[in-house]
Amino acid sequence: MCGLFGIINLDGKKVDLGDCKQMISVIGHRGPDGYGYYHNNNVYMGQVRLSIIDLEGGKQPIYNEDRSCFVICNGEIYNYKGIREELIRKGHRFRTSSDSEILIHLYEEKKEMMLDDLNGMYSFAIYDINSEELFLARDRIGIKPLYYYYDGKRFLFSSEMKAIIKSGLVPLEVDERAVYQYLTLHHSVPPGTLIKKIKSVKAGHYMRLRHSNIDQVQYWDIQPNVEDKPLSFNNALEEVEKLLLDSVEKRLMSDVPLGLFLSGGLDSSLIAALMYKIVGRDIKTFSIGFKEKTYSELPYSRQISNMIQSDHSEIIVTPKDIIDSIEDVIWYRETPPESSDIPIHLLCKAATKKVTVVLTGEGGDEAFCGYSKYAYEGLAKFGSLLTNPLAKTFYESKISENIIPQRLRTAMKLLAVRKKHRRYYRWFSYFKNEELEKILKNDMMNLLEGQDIFKEMSKGKRFRSTVDEMQYLDIKTWLPDNLLLRGDRISMASGLEARVPFLDHRIVELGCRLPTDFKVKRLMGKRILKKIAEKYLPHNVIYRKKIGFEVPLSEWFRNDMKDFLISNLTKKNSFCSNFLKEEGIKGLIQEHITG
Repeated sequence: MCGLFGIINLDGKKVDLGDCKQMISVIGHRGPDGYGYYHNNNVYMGQVRLSIIDLEGGKQPIYNEDRSCFVICNGEIYNYKGIREELIRKGHRFRTSSDSEILIHLYEEKKEMMLDDLNGMYSFAIYDINSEELFLARDRIGIKPLYYYYDGKRFLFSSEMKAIIKSGLVPLEVDERAVYQYLTLHHSVPPGTLIKKIKSVKAGHYMRLRHSNIDQVQYWDIQPNVEDKPLSFNNALEEVEKLLLDSVEKRLMSDVPLGLFLSGGLDSSLIAALMYKIVGRDIKTFSIGFKEKTYSELPYSRQISNMIQSDHSEIIVTPKDIIDSIEDVIWYRETPPESSDIPIHLLCKAATKKVTVVLTGEGGDEAFCGYSKYAYEGLAKFGSLLTNPLAKTFYESKISENIIPQRLRTAMKLLAVRKKHRRYYRWFSYFKNEELEKILKNDMMNLLEGQDIFKEMSKGKRFRSTVDEMQYLDIKTWLPDNLLLRGDRISMASGLEARVPFLDHRIVELGCRLPTDFKVKRLMGKRILKKIAEKYLPHNVIYRKKIGFEVPLSEWFRNDMKDFLISNLTKKNSFCSNFLKEEGIKGLIQEHITG
């Protein structure tokens, strides 16, 4: 696990080493075990390294036999041993035992077709010194990040935007469209970012730069088409379980201590049980909790820890922890953080006292349709009933609050939205457009967009159901651009590598091919995963009400964090004041504090 950075002056001007040192200085947390670089007049590329495999021999850049090209890589290639053996049979000579070394030899054999062979999480750069060609690639799901800046004369790339910014070579200007996107979708829409001139390499894409010619090409996508001979439910159970066991086992490879983030929910608990089945002992687990018991899942994580006899650690997060950590988390994440980012940051810091690698349950909801919106979407066919004035009056009334759970009331409002892409957009949105009009400055209202992004992404694809289409869109947007971005930034801030067994691309592909009712049935999501879990976990862990990782901010903002909230959002000349109306923000705060 590492951080990458590079500068290529396409006009031939010599690279200023001071610019490079600035880039290195702000991503050192990603690679506390050292750094290596290549420098040749107008080209400088480097890597800061967190040593996981081949601690001594895996230093980068790693060259081919005649040193005509090299690779720098961030991530892990889980199937590298089989690829290495095949490359040795073809005559390639290896200098290290590192998984990253296979990349340079595989590139010599197959060029961009090499990406079809890889199972892992990665972003990497390969540079051909003779042809002056740069090849950049990002893994299929987007677990590892990669950013770039290009103005026709200069090309910069890095694992984090802050390195490109810190070079001093890029104008620092906020993209107002991204501000709108964060207030609705929780993330910017690739290749755009929060910074106007910095772009992201999309998940499942590679880039090639030669002289002044640049292109970005998609090499992988989910194919959700209906199979001619779909699996039976029992055969699907066997296939999913087999792949999960193989995925977990692959992600246990490490030359450093390894553990698990255990929330007590279905996904992480199942990973814990599979780890126990494979290794049988000495598993280290880490959990987060709150004093507010309705938000805390610690009783369940303790139950699973006792079951697998793990070395278990817990931390309790308080409002003071949020206040003390928020600026650090914003710096590391580089985007407006989710409320759960700060507890995860604190958990990562605690975990590094015992381990360098952790497995997590991230991705189970996307791979097997675990969110409540998937279950509720099956009711969309009754949406016309919900638009009835009498029904609408009822579910928006005070009376219904005592009869219908809040989540179902929210779902009923959204299911009344008849257009599916608009409804999907609303499942995500922090604010409806009429609410944005109250808080966004008038000159930003012409930037209102985002509703059509999902329609464009689905164009030309065949789905069995709107649930399958939602799953596809979640995997292509929400997952890489929000959850995985958080996972990378927050873990790497502490020099910790986080691995995600549910996001092995084989599992994601199978999850999308499964018939809809294998995943969602009778308002229950993750049906097939829950059936598998019955072999490994207690019934109360599998079928309890889904809590999700929520922080008690509603309560904290009314009490312990009220002064912090008001002072930061309403002070004169704040960053927010560039985009948001003061009276609109004050109105929101007042509404919240008064309940």
